[in-house]
Amino acid sequence: MDPTTTLVVSIIALVVLLALIGVIAYLARQRGSGKRQQQREEDQRRAAEMRQKAQDTELTARETEATATRARADAEEAQIEAERLRMDAEQRAAAAEDLRVDSSEQRQQANALDPDVDERRPRGDEKPGARPPANDPRNDSA
Repeated sequence: MDPTTTLVVSIIALVVLLALIGVIAYLARQRGSGKRQQQREEDQRRAAEMRQKAQDTELTARETEATATRARADAEEAQIEAERLRMDAEQRAAAAEDLRVDSSEQRQQANALDPDVDERRPRGDEKPGARPPANDPRNDSA
């Protein structure tokens, strides 16, 4: 072969070899780019799942906080109701005591008017030797 032909064949072989290396490099890059793209998509999907889980957890926390606030409000309302009932009971007890005092005063006034009652003796006891009133069922002598 003549040197020019050899040179042309060598140049063509070199160009083909370089083209082949370029195609292989391109395909390798595309393959690596595809894997990187898949990894990126997978990372985005996992990040979205993590964000959704964080949002769900935040909602659960807010619901729990609202439940706790309602429970505190219910407890405070129960304390207020208990205080109202305590005050009502105290008022009723005071009213009952006032009625007892009034009853005692009325009994004392009645005893003061009745000549058959000895005020030094316990209530309802007659004077010693005094006879019950005529309409009293204890009066056997009638």
